[in-house]
Amino acid sequence: MPDPPPPDRDDPASRTSRGRRDAGRAPGGPGARLAARISRRYPVVVATPLNGLVTMLIGSDRVPGQRRPRAWPLLVGAVLTVLFALVTTNQVREEFGAASPLAPLVGLLLALPIVLLVRWPLLAWRLTVVTMLAMLPIWHGRDWPVQPFQIILYLATLVAVGLRHSRVVLAWVWAVTMVLVWLLLYPVNADNAIAATVIATLLVLAVGAIGSLVAARRQLAVETRRTEAEQQRSAVLTERARIARELHDVVAHHMSLIAVQAETAPYRLTGLPSTADDEFAALGSAARQALVEMRRMLGVLRAEQPAERAPQPGLAELPALLDQVRRAGAEVELRTDGTPRPVPVAVDVSGYRIVQEALSNARRHAPGAPVTVRLVYRLDAVTIEVVNTAPEHPPVAGDPGHGLLGMRERATMLGGSLSAGATPDGGFRVAAVLPCDPDTGGEPGTSSTDDRDRAGS
Repeated sequence: MPDPPPPDRDDPASRTSRGRRDAGRAPGGPGARLAARISRRYPVVVATPLNGLVTMLIGSDRVPGQRRPRAWPLLVGAVLTVLFALVTTNQVREEFGAASPLAPLVGLLLALPIVLLVRWPLLAWRLTVVTMLAMLPIWHGRDWPVQPFQIILYLATLVAVGLRHSRVVLAWVWAVTMVLVWLLLYPVNADNAIAATVIATLLVLAVGAIGSLVAARRQLAVETRRTEAEQQRSAVLTERARIARELHDVVAHHMSLIAVQAETAPYRLTGLPSTADDEFAALGSAARQALVEMRRMLGVLRAEQPAERAPQPGLAELPALLDQVRRAGAEVELRTDGTPRPVPVAVDVSGYRIVQEALSNARRHAPGAPVTVRLVYRLDAVTIEVVNTAPEHPPVAGDPGHGLLGMRERATMLGGSLSAGATPDGGFRVAAVLPCDPDTGGEPGTSSTDDRDRAGS
């Protein structure tokens, strides 16, 4: 009996089972998974403090929206760890008489949280607590049952935890701190225990306020990036709808030609069999049905915008466009390399729109700077280059817009490319390569003015 085929990865049941398995391997480690189960099982009033306790004990130091720290703080922390480890080792040997083989290990354990503070503050705090408890037998009987260096390091870990994690986690860390102070320090020196309580409480309150501000700014940065991404996506969709509206007229005109030619073929061509007449009739009917569907699509694309009655412009109308720009006070020059020839309508319209948008960007961001528009006609493509020099006066800051995004969408739609960037002299250059099919580029009507007049009517 043959083996059953493997399950389809696109099958809903397969996706559900994969989702359950992936949920069990959710990022964040066991602490995040336990916190997620607590959030599902208990109300917010109960789940919030429980999740803070879980985070303090086994949670991760990863915070959504926070950038990864640079390498140099870790390097500085490593150097400080080595230095303080050497100092602590000498103190352990001189003051507490620890055995020589154990002194370097004790010094390293006491200084290790320094290098962890930048990236893993919770882990540094846990290690600090563990080392303080483990070192109690060594300096038992002193007014401070821990070294001053450990106290400073412990306060530093409180600050780092408060800046990285929520106030709930910081409250749990403070509670554990108070337990340690009153269990270890109060029996030895009550005044010091009270002083440590006041200092730790004030520090936690201050760090909590600063941490809330940092978290708010971090969340604002995340929301800002999300908003910018949504705006860019909306701009892309808007530009694509605009391109589709323009190309709809072109496609509709060609579909009309197909329908007319198919329906008149039996009258223009003699001696056709009856089956050919049926084929032409079916072809004409399909073309007209496609026209109906395209009109419906155009209604959706133009739901909130009035229909344009003007013909779609092309590369032949660039001199008129440049005259308008010159009348507005700009200095523009048009250079043409190669022999101008008819090109596909999509290339013709997109090329005009790219030049139009590039000129608009030049006037907005480099007012008064001379602009050069260069067209290069090749057999397989049309190259467009719009270059402006550096402006005499800096432009007024404003909305950067989405002009380059729209130009890039047009070039990509045609299978071409678009590059934009600053020039060495401080100007700006936009270059687009729009492929042309040499087999269709020279067909009559492919990009003629008459074709665009019909399309725009």
